[in-house]
Amino acid sequence: MLSSFKDEIALIEFRRVVWAWEGVLARLSDEWPDVAAPLLRSARAIAAERLPDGGLDLVIGSWWQPDYEQLSDPVTRTRVAEALSSTLEDNVRLSIVLWPGVNGTPPSTAPENPPDPLAGLPMGARHEAAVCESSLQRRFFAAAWRRGLHLECQRPVLIYRLDFVVPRTLLAAEILAWQSHEHVEGWDRVRDLGAEGWRIISFAGEEVYRDVEHCVDELETEAARR
Repeated sequence: MLSSFKDEIALIEFRRVVWAWEGVLARLSDEWPDVAAPLLRSARAIAAERLPDGGLDLVIGSWWQPDYEQLSDPVTRTRVAEALSSTLEDNVRLSIVLWPGVNGTPPSTAPENPPDPLAGLPMGARHEAAVCESSLQRRFFAAAWRRGLHLECQRPVLIYRLDFVVPRTLLAAEILAWQSHEHVEGWDRVRDLGAEGWRIISFAGEEVYRDVEHCVDELETEAARR
């Protein structure tokens, strides 16, 4: 199943980092132990995107405030980027963000796992969201579900796969790469699906991270028209 070419490449890069993450951390523990420590405790990749110059734009989220502050320090972030570039054999441009859902006074030790965006959702919703590709997709799905918008995930349509579909409509939502919010009307899939009556709304990953409720507002408004 295909999405836009750039979106698909971003997903491939993200999968590559996720699949390699444990091995990356093991190697960092041997070669860069001080760099590896906060990553081992409370950090995972949120997004990855291949840049036009060939570099890898990598976004890492930390769910423990002390580690987030350490990783966000410019000197530390530079060292982490260098270590990851060496380990991944790539030119990593690194962004550090606080994991969505982290708030309040941090616990004395790092929680083993990040906040679950699906917490409180019924089993059926959690089962539907199991096919989501990333924490950002799960964040969007959960926000929509809590508003009464029960989306279908990874729905195949024609030769494509759509991130989210509003049931009983020809309305879909797509989450793109972290900073990419392309003019989607030019995509082959939008043209092909548009010919079948589909309307596609796209969001950059960073949009979903920073204001998921606003993104759901946009989808909900469009769904009400249909």
